[in-house]
Amino acid sequence: MHQAQDCLSKLTVPNSLLDLECWAHRRLQGRGLIHQRAIAAATSSPYRNPARVYEILAAMADHYWPMFYAPDCRAEATLRWEESCAALRVYCSHVGMAARTPQTAAKYALLHEGLPRVLTMQIKGSSSFDPRTCLRIYFAPMPDLRSLLVGHLPGHLPNKQSN
Repeated sequence: MHQAQDCLSKLTVPNSLLDLECWAHRRLQGRGLIHQRAIAAATSSPYRNPARVYEILAAMADHYWPMFYAPDCRAEATLRWEESCAALRVYCSHVGMAARTPQTAAKYALLHEGLPRVLTMQIKGSSSFDPRTCLRIYFAPMPDLRSLLVGHLPGHLPNKQSN
């Protein structure tokens, strides 16, 4: 297993978000799925550091995913996830009221394979609202599919501060 994981971690990181869909399919291998809405947002984004997005997505698949879907390695995965967040200078949290507030809830809701999903989690990489430097990755855990669904990146979804 470690040998396969090492091979995956060495996949070339693209230098733009235009290759996000292909990279995610090869690298995340079902642990993380990128919704078409996220791909559309990413490929039209002026975000300046695409390598950081890819690094965070890889850490989500390698360390966040096993915290929930691989119980026999949960403790190690939790430690590695916390270390990854610190190294990448990001913070993972619930999205808060924005996913439930009538003015913004529709932006946090999407359909995946015909089922409604709500983006309840976010990775915060900066507090900027400048689309060139702002980093947010919004996602929904999908226990029924044992996967994480990324629904928006790399910028902000509307909330009480951005509206």
